[in-house]
Formats: sequence, C-alpha cells, structure tokens
Amino acid sequence: MSLPRRRSAVIGICTDSHSLLSPQIIERYAIEVVPLTINIDDVEYLDGVDLDADAYYALNAAAAQSSATPTKPSSGQFALAYDRLVERGVDQIISVHTSFGVEGTLTSARLATRCSAVPVRVIDTASPSFAMSCAVWETARAVANGERLCEAITIAEQTSAGVGNLFVYEASEACRSASGRAGAGISLMSLIDDQVQVVHQVGTCSDAARAMAAGLATTAQPVNVVLAHADRCGETMMAELHGLIGGMHHVNEIMRCRIGPSIAAYIGHCGAGMFFYPVT
Repeated sequence: MSLPRRRSAVIGICTDSHSLLSPQIIERYAIEVVPLTINIDDVEYLDGVDLDADAYYALNAAAAQSSATPTKPSSGQFALAYDRLVERGVDQIISVHTSFGVEGTLTSARLATRCSAVPVRVIDTASPSFAMSCAVWETARAVANGERLCEAITIAEQTSAGVGNLFVYEASEACRSASGRAGAGISLMSLIDDQVQVVHQVGTCSDAARAMAAGLATTAQPVNVVLAHADRCGETMMAELHGLIGGMHHVNEIMRCRIGPSIAAYIGHCGAGMFFYPVT
C-alpha cells in the first residue's frame, strides 16, 4: 500500500513599499506590500495607498518649501500582511526588506513574526532599494517555479548582491530644454562597492540612454532589468532605453517602475536608472 503524497508547502512573499515593485509584478506573484508612512509638512500618508508617485511630486511642486520623511511600518501592519497571506493558504512566508533603507523596518517585520500562524523568514538584503526590488522579484519568480524555502532564501540573498546599475540623479535641466542637453552635462553614475561613482559624462538624455544600453550590452548572461524614473522628467529617457534594450537577446524581462516618495526623499525628483541581475 502506497502512502499518500505530501503536498508541497505554499510560500508567500511579503515586502515593503521601499521595494518599488511595479503593480504588474505585485499582481502576478500575489506579493503583500506593507506601506511605509511618508510625512510631508506634518501630514502623514501611506506610501502607495494615500499617496502615489504623481501625487507626491505634485505636492512638492505646489509647495514653496516641502520636505518628505519616510518612516517604518509598524509591527501591526506586518502582522496584518502575514495574516492576509495565511488567509490565502500559504504555509511559509519570506519577508524581504533591507537595513539599507528606512531605519526600523526590519525590526517591525521581525516582531510581527512572533504572532504569525505560519513560519516567517525575514531577509535583510542589506542593499539599496532597487537591489531589494530585484531580490523580491527573483525570489517570487523562484517560488512560482517551485523552489523550496531554503533555495528561495538563498536566491534572495544572492540576487541582491549581484545587481548591476547605471543611473542619473538630476536630469531635469536637460529634459526641459528643447535640445535635451544640460549646460554642465549629465553625470551617469553607478553604485560600486557601496560608493556612488561617475562612470560617464554625457551631453543629453538620449546620450545617457544610449550609454546605459551600451553598458548592458557588455553583460554576457541572461538578465532581468528594472527601469525606474522619478518625476515625469525622466520618463522619456527610460522609454528610449526600453526601446534600445528590449530587443537584446540576453534581456529576459523588463520591469518598469516609478521612484516613489520613500526613495525620492533622498535622491531628488529627477532621478532615473537601470538595474539588472543575472537569471537562469
């Protein structure tokens, strides 16, 4: 007599809004996203709930002086997110965050594990937000492909450590001008060994897009790519870059996303960039 086959564990994925995932990725993998709180002129908003990216940039444009301060979610918010995953039938949860971002987020996530009905593994990617984005995306993809908990955790940690990046902080002058050219040029940067370094100096937004595409073309193995822009000033650059890299044979998938208030509070309103990681 054969024994009944044990069903595989169902793994749920949780993260916070600092990950800046696109709505399409969130929906595809049923990811629970816990919102950070954004304080603007003593008014509190839930990131991505009460305040989306466009509303945030509009608020800042309308105010003579305005500052945004992101703060961590509470442990209660994480507990509710874990409960929602359990209600959907998960047996285990991977909660992916970063100590590189808003202070206290990891602590809140860990405190919430104490009252979860299923085991929760909290992962610190110890990396900037877009490396965290890539880690969440690849972990969810691995789980959807049938990877077990221990393998998915390893994938989360390895992905965040292997993310390449090219970006600009401020391109507003170039984007506003008829020629697309900034008077002092545009600095194309990369985060290398936790230090932001200028890797190219270009004249226009189109030059920046072409330089990013050229950088990705040198990557030999298949990659997934995140293209992100803050306020609308960087959207044209990212659209051009999307067109340049979309046909590259080694580009597996491209995620387009917005840089919301939890990141823009630190890097400014006209940032845009490309972030990529190897896939198998």
